[in-house]
Amino acid sequence: MNSSLDSTNEKNHPIVDVDVVDELIKCPPDYCGSAIWWTRLAQSLDDLREQLITCNVRDFSRKFVEVAPELSDLAEQIPERAVDAELEIVRVRSHVREALGKSDALESIKVEVKSVVHRIKLFNYLSEDLGNIIQRCHKR
Repeated sequence: MNSSLDSTNEKNHPIVDVDVVDELIKCPPDYCGSAIWWTRLAQSLDDLREQLITCNVRDFSRKFVEVAPELSDLAEQIPERAVDAELEIVRVRSHVREALGKSDALESIKVEVKSVVHRIKLFNYLSEDLGNIIQRCHKR
């Protein structure tokens, strides 16, 4: 499983890998809440944030505007969604730090993490759609 951003993937658009975090929130109840689970969750959230920080969404957005200026409003959403997702990760990571080991906080943490995963998946979908548009424009 790739835990880093593949900013030069075959489709040439930024993608953030959420698989590790997604799997952690689906773990069996006897594993969720264990010390290793909390540690892996915290590290995985830190890794997601790092991927968003290192992903070059502004350049991707500019490239998109160059090939499809009529869709510049979509291109502007990429950096905005990346920033929103990063802020959400920071907020959830803070809650994880506060809730560390507290079994009564487990379900609320899982809900918050699911929200982060969903937000990043939306970022990935938009990024992939815009990357496909760029490819089609270059083929013309």
